[in-house]
Amino acid sequence: EGYRQRAAEVGIEITLRTVEQATLIDNAIAGQYQAMLFRNYPGGEPDQNYIWWYGGGNPVNFGGWDDPELNALLDEGRETADTAERKAIYQDVNRLMTSEVYALWTTFVPWVIVTAADVHDVIGPTLPDGEEPNVGLATGHSLLGLWVDQ
Repeated sequence: EGYRQRAAEVGIEITLRTVEQATLIDNAIAGQYQAMLFRNYPGGEPDQNYIWWYGGGNPVNFGGWDDPELNALLDEGRETADTAERKAIYQDVNRLMTSEVYALWTTFVPWVIVTAADVHDVIGPTLPDGEEPNVGLATGHSLLGLWVDQ
């Protein structure tokens, strides 16, 4: 309702339609919408967005964009392990996404995990290369490495 009210302030009329999640996803894949509120970009590691943003007939690119420059940048980011190169590439991805307004982020969804003092490695174990695991909870919470004091 807040979106509808704010849009009305600038002369845009919005008709809200609430649907089941399965219908929402079907409509997104089929491109049967003018605008849609959707929460599905995981954040954290930029390559996690490859599946959502890459074009070329990708059915889960719900925005339906197919930008050769964006596709090339996503491929470049995926192909290099150099941290500085990846940072520059994903900054270019952000600039392109902003200039073309492929998506308009209006909210941020905070996720929390409730635990206890005797529960350990909630986020997961240290990775084989010594890096800490990604703390982003994009699609659920892995229980890999979770253990409890006995």
